[in-house]
Amino acid sequence: MARCGSGCASDCRRSCGHDHGSKAERRPDLLSIEVVEGLLGQACRNMKKRFEAELAGEMSADEHVERTEALVDWLTLTFAGENPHFEDTGEWLPSGLAEYLRETDETLRSGFASDRTVIERAARQFVTETAGALAYFHEHPAEGSVDDFLGFHGARWARRLTGMYEG
Repeated sequence: MARCGSGCASDCRRSCGHDHGSKAERRPDLLSIEVVEGLLGQACRNMKKRFEAELAGEMSADEHVERTEALVDWLTLTFAGENPHFEDTGEWLPSGLAEYLRETDETLRSGFASDRTVIERAARQFVTETAGALAYFHEHPAEGSVDDFLGFHGARWARRLTGMYEG
């Protein structure tokens, strides 16, 4: 008799109480606020590291711009539903998200823009806001914690990108 794989006796006949259901691995779901918040939080931390590296002379301005553009491209690809490492369990990406962004953000209301273009504009807006905050806190360190702001900023954008933003 076959063992269940959970260390049971060889005669458990799968009546041992262990969960023998499918344990198929799933990709992270882009409808999960936790997944998206983690993604955007990491993007903010990476942008901060690159900002600091440029200030320290460890990265050129051109390389910084190149990496920032790569981030915009990656965010666009991911939230357009084209990144195979993530899934969308509904019909949210790209059309649901793009429509939601059009409805909730005046700057993204372009009737002729494709869904992907709207998502790219939102990705660029996120990155531009993040870069602006990094520069602001560098120039005004007494104004507060950049890390606290970036945490709030990532969480706010995660709500936007999962359809939970309330203005």
